[in-house]
Amino acid sequence: GNWAKTGGFRSQDNFYRFTDYSKENGSGDSGPSIMRPFLFTLVSSVGIYTGAAIYDYEERRKQQLSIAERLTSSLNRLAGWTKPSSGHGDLPTWVPEFFRDVYLETVLPYWDRLNRSEKAIYPIIAANIAVFLAWQLSPLHSIMSRYFLTSPSNPSFTLLTSTFSHKDLFHLGFNMYALFSFGPLVHATLGTAQFALFYLTAGISSSFLSLLISSYIPLASHLLLRPSLGASGALYALLGFTSQCPFPVEIGAIFVPGVSFPLATAFPFLMGLEVAGLLFKSSMFNHAAHLAGGLFGAAYFHYGPEIWKQRMKFLEAIGYIESNKRL
Repeated sequence: GNWAKTGGFRSQDNFYRFTDYSKENGSGDSGPSIMRPFLFTLVSSVGIYTGAAIYDYEERRKQQLSIAERLTSSLNRLAGWTKPSSGHGDLPTWVPEFFRDVYLETVLPYWDRLNRSEKAIYPIIAANIAVFLAWQLSPLHSIMSRYFLTSPSNPSFTLLTSTFSHKDLFHLGFNMYALFSFGPLVHATLGTAQFALFYLTAGISSSFLSLLISSYIPLASHLLLRPSLGASGALYALLGFTSQCPFPVEIGAIFVPGVSFPLATAFPFLMGLEVAGLLFKSSMFNHAAHLAGGLFGAAYFHYGPEIWKQRMKFLEAIGYIESNKRL
């Protein structure tokens, strides 16, 4: 694979030679329609915002239970007025005893020791690892190529699924290292619900904007027929967001221990490299997705939290809560 050093981590958006399906199918279209990807981006972003807002509301509502309610619940449980726990946590009854024991004795104690940032980031890493393992199974290659690569001919939801897709171990390792490095800071700033909103919409938006740029900007048209995968767009969004923070953040030069640069200075340089990649028509990386992700992250830092503040009004508008039950 082709590798390049990008700030504190290496990024590889694997581009595979791809068939021009418009010619193969005899459609004769000069380029793919972006209407379906656009609609998916719009609808999924609203859906993710809705889910994040509901999750945040329910979590805050639980936290605001009065001491009396908690005490009453505890007394009722002790008195046997409520059904006692099965001793298997929240697992369904159909889960085999062996897996219940593993969950209770290994998984649950480990999960309880994690901090909030780790609880938000580790599931993302686990999902990426699961998709990577699926890529290693030869019988699944056709399925993975269809549903976990972003390309004009694949379903629109691959704008999201490709964000969790890595075919090469080094690609996966460096991207997850970047997520583990920058994710906690962004999570600490946004909180769990808004972090999920940010990460997922960043991945979808960077994938969509890559298709858009490739479709309408001649300099990037060479990327159009090459499917892409990887979390790099979302990770560049993390970089973009972090670069706008008012406190100093250093980014290390990979393979050069002890050498680092202020992210506020390095980020514009990285964006310049992505623009140069488009100008020189480099197909080694998906420069359009990197550029879109970085700009998305920087823009979200300034405007995203204001949109997030309107979530209670939004939940009222869709009828999830009543105006007198705001938290």
